[in-house]
Amino acid sequence: MREMDRIYAINLTMARKAAQLTQEDLAARLVKGKAALSKLGRRKDLLLSMLASYIHAAGAEAQLVVTVDGKKLRYDLAQLGTVDGRRR
Repeated sequence: MREMDRIYAINLTMARKAAQLTQEDLAARLVKGKAALSKLGRRKDLLLSMLASYIHAAGAEAQLVVTVDGKKLRYDLAQLGTVDGRRR
């Protein structure tokens, strides 16, 4: 496993553990099996919407910060897939 992939997987695990959730707990919240959740942590490419779902299921919040010409643009990942704050 490449170093960045390992760090990424550890960070997802840390979010789950910080919420004091087992893999089974989080899988149930995501309506996925434990095996699918485990695979998710090993993926090399993850959609932002799936990351947002994982973070939300763990009871956490996240932002994506993009820097353009020194200006920081912040995007609330919870708003992915929403229109006017409502899920599509």
